[in-house]
Amino acid sequence: MRFGSMVSVFAFALVQAIAPFASADTIVDVSPNNAGSGGNSYRIGGPNHQVEYMSWTQSSAYTGVSITALVGAIFPDPAFDAYLSNSIGSSAGAALYTATNINAPGTDADSKFTPVTLFSNLSLGAGTYYLTIYSTDSDPSNNIRWATGTTVNVGTGVTGGYANAGGDGTLDSTSPWKSTFLSSSSTLGFTVTGTTTAAVPEPSTFALMGLGGIGLMIRAYRRRMAAV
Repeated sequence: MRFGSMVSVFAFALVQAIAPFASADTIVDVSPNNAGSGGNSYRIGGPNHQVEYMSWTQSSAYTGVSITALVGAIFPDPAFDAYLSNSIGSSAGAALYTATNINAPGTDADSKFTPVTLFSNLSLGAGTYYLTIYSTDSDPSNNIRWATGTTVNVGTGVTGGYANAGGDGTLDSTSPWKSTFLSSSSTLGFTVTGTTTAAVPEPSTFALMGLGGIGLMIRAYRRRMAAV
């Protein structure tokens, strides 16, 4: 085998060795089994401008993260915003990610919901995250419904809460994740998926592996040439 061919074979083997270190995972799954219809829901918007959040904790870092919520509306496509933060309440900092002017799919009944992608291709480290949805529709009667989940199929530390503009919770309409949230006994349907790369060795490790492999091939090549 020629030296160039030996290098090609080694490079291919190194790529094959690296590939298993990355894998796609479901980080959170609270979606009902009957995602198309049925079940209960919590209002977002309406006369009291209610805002909802769900949170989870992940122990690993992920890339290519996608976040989907199960929402619906009986009015045609009302708009809402979504926020992802690592803390909530009046002392919380800026949102990590913001998605604006998302349309909730209009349905013919208040009990039908559709998975809507809120965020995609995010990079999230280990920690706790809060997903907040807030209606920005100018008509307060065009409220959005966020479907309740039947069970927490996948996820750690999954919790939820809500805030109202009047009475039982202080709502910050400018930065809704800074509202005074009240705890809720119901979980809301959402999913989080991503690719974990936590087990991938450092680039310096790969470099040493590559140099070591090439060194061995050069040594074997020289021995072969000396024997000819």
